[in-house]
Amino acid sequence: MGNERMILSPGSLAGGWESLDGSPDFYIFRDSSGDYRLLAYSLDAEYGRGSFSLYRIDGDGEGCHIRIGTKECRFMSEGCPHILHVMGWGRYMRN
Repeated sequence: MGNERMILSPGSLAGGWESLDGSPDFYIFRDSSGDYRLLAYSLDAEYGRGSFSLYRIDGDGEGCHIRIGTKECRFMSEGCPHILHVMGWGRYMRN
């Protein structure tokens, strides 16, 4: 299994993910229209304020990704079902 890459589907990513690198944590869910969404959230402890961003997850033959402006952030498996890499954001663990 060494360097094999799993193709991820949005449904396989549903649930909460906690950043291992200090990036925003996120939750993936299916909305009422059937589309998958990523809700990113972070807390500014100094000011006690949270911030939220919502993105649509798109899938293709190579897996799935979100777009932030013109930047594509692709989801990649790290060989363990509970660890995920999001290009441009960092590593995450399912919580």
